[in-house]
Amino acid sequence: MSIQGSLESIRRRAIISAYLGWVMDGYDALLVTPIMPLLGELFFPGSYSLLGGLSTLVATLIGRPLGSVIMGYVGDRFGRRIGLLTTVLGYSLSALVIALLPTYAVIGLLAPMTLLALRFLQGIFLGGEWGGPGTGNDHGVE
Repeated sequence: MSIQGSLESIRRRAIISAYLGWVMDGYDALLVTPIMPLLGELFFPGSYSLLGGLSTLVATLIGRPLGSVIMGYVGDRFGRRIGLLTTVLGYSLSALVIALLPTYAVIGLLAPMTLLALRFLQGIFLGGEWGGPGTGNDHGVE
């Protein structure tokens, strides 16, 4: 394989990886938006349940700028690949914990607090995908 072919292979993998990160980001927003009322009922019972459901999306959006800063540093210091693996693993593990999280009826006030903390953490990882590893496509392979 020639050097040109090798660079094309690396470029193709970088583009596919960034695209998958973008899909994960869109999936998060598209999945959470329609189920906000359900999240509100399960984790924020009472008259403010819809507002509580909306707060799960807001928590993610607030964490994104912080994630860009953190993962930008990780990408610069340890490499974009490590940054990308960290963001994907972190997002996936926090999604798993959310899926297994007991509701307000089971653990009370700890449920909404944990949900918001995990959604904030997901925001950090999603923001890190854009601010860190995603920029590798801009100048990673020339």
